[in-house]
Amino acid sequence: MAAGRGHDAIVKLLIEKGASVNLKKAPGYPLVIAASNNRKAVVKVLLEKGADSNARRDDSTTSLHIAVMRGCSDIVSMLLNKGADTDLGDNTGTTPLHTAVWKKHCKITQLLLERGAAVGSRDSYGRTALDIAMTHGSQRSLSLCLKHAKINAQDCQPLHPAISLNKTAVVRWLLENGADINRKDSRGQTPLLYAMLEAHDHLVELLLLYDVDPDAERYDGLTPLKLASEINREDWAQKLRAKRDKHKYRSHSLHSTS
Repeated sequence: MAAGRGHDAIVKLLIEKGASVNLKKAPGYPLVIAASNNRKAVVKVLLEKGADSNARRDDSTTSLHIAVMRGCSDIVSMLLNKGADTDLGDNTGTTPLHTAVWKKHCKITQLLLERGAAVGSRDSYGRTALDIAMTHGSQRSLSLCLKHAKINAQDCQPLHPAISLNKTAVVRWLLENGADINRKDSRGQTPLLYAMLEAHDHLVELLLLYDVDPDAERYDGLTPLKLASEINREDWAQKLRAKRDKHKYRSHSLHSTS
């Protein structure tokens, strides 16, 4: 009760009298209760007295989850300074970073990212913080996630969702910052093939400015060049054939000099 009502002096007295800072009683750990009610002074006392910053509620949320949800950046900072784990997921795999991005708490998003929160962590729906930023986050949150994302890491594949969502500026940023333009998704589709199938002509034209593979096969053998022919896009087919010739010339030159 004292933790939730912000009575830090009473909390101190209770601790001095032997009360445990990590005793879980309904409705939860003292630290979680204090964070839930934005009681900064109480949070400070509890952390100084050894409260576990990673203690979980029944739904696996931590004090950090709660503080992020409430938008309490000061409490978030205190918890991080005491070792709160930025990547602990709740029972749906949602991390504090997922929540910060979803709630558009940009200051907290930046705090978490600066402390090493993983942009590529996925919740139980398969979404990363970057995915959420593209669909529900603010432009600032998206920029922060892009800046900290390892765009070619195994657990990060932002080009395909950016194309699906028709996010031209994001696609351009990813390409300019070295995203693998020929990386395939789970169905074997490259970003170019994906853009062609989605009928995002402007994105196809953008991707064609880069070193795309015209013969990269999907699981069923479909390639960008084959698709261009099937849908009667001779303009794309011409550019793709030129890229194929360029690839062949480059390969021949490499073999000739080796």
